[in-house]
Order: sequence, then C-alpha cells, then structure tokens
Amino acid sequence: MQYVAYRNLNMVKRDPTRFVFSYGPVKGNVGRGKVEGHTDDMVLTNVTANCQKSALKQIQTGTRQVAAWLIGTPSDNRPDGLTLRRFSINPKLGHLEFRWSDTLEPVQFPLPAVWLRADGCYSIG
Repeated sequence: MQYVAYRNLNMVKRDPTRFVFSYGPVKGNVGRGKVEGHTDDMVLTNVTANCQKSALKQIQTGTRQVAAWLIGTPSDNRPDGLTLRRFSINPKLGHLEFRWSDTLEPVQFPLPAVWLRADGCYSIG
C-alpha cells in the first residue's frame, strides 16, 4: 500500500530543527491522504514526490500550507552501512522542488528508498 508523508508544520513551530512527519495511506489523484500518525523515523521505498506549484504564491505571502509530499511504500528495513544523501525543500526561497542539500540540484524522482528522520530526509543509496 502506498503512503504519503510530509513534514508536520505544527511541529516546525515548536522546534524548527527537528523533523516530524505526518503520514497516511494515499487517497485521491494528487496523492494526499488522511493522516494516520506522526513519526521521526520512517523508510519509504519506490518514492515519488508531489509538489503543488499552485500553493507557492500563498506560501510566499506567509500562509502556512503543505504543498509538497513524498509518496512511497513503508518498509521496516533500516539502512546499515549504506550511503545517505540529504535532500530538502524550501518554498520560501521561491521554488517548489526537492533539492539535494550538498549541490542544490533538483532531486530526480523516483528514488529507490528514502529515510525520513528527526534530522531530515535522506535518499538511501
């Protein structure tokens, strides 16, 4: 079953350095779903992204809104000894796409696996 996961904006207000993700099963054609829970440790496989560019203008005017999320299949496997590469998204900078933290180049989806952790999002390679 496919799940959607995105950074919980209410938790960002409490602690901007900690990543907590809301997640739930995918529903509808844009990949949003009803929230099933929250976590700071989740692995997704076969990951795609959905970015709602129509929300960018609202975000830039100060409206808090979830405009991007990851879609994948949850996995219980945690990487051991594999390379992790961090990526993030910051619509306040005027773009709505996930970018690699080391090069700032756009992330090309799909990704084989992603680890959502308290310190950010990582591609598992």
